[in-house]
Amino acid sequence: MTERKPDTDREWVDPDDAPEWTDEMFEQAQFSIGGKVIRPATGVLTKDGMRPIAERHAGKGKRKSA
Repeated sequence: MTERKPDTDREWVDPDDAPEWTDEMFEQAQFSIGGKVIRPATGVLTKDGMRPIAERHAGKGKRKSA
């Protein structure tokens, strides 16, 4: 007969649970109502935490006319 292993004391964490929002996350988040942006985001959430959004250089990201 096999011996039963003792139960572990670790608390189970659901991998689908989102982390708690911090004040910093709310301060940097984009706010929208009905699809209309009320306040654009000033930061981006990464696995290492919140980082500020780098300002775009003039003309960067714009399409050129053909």
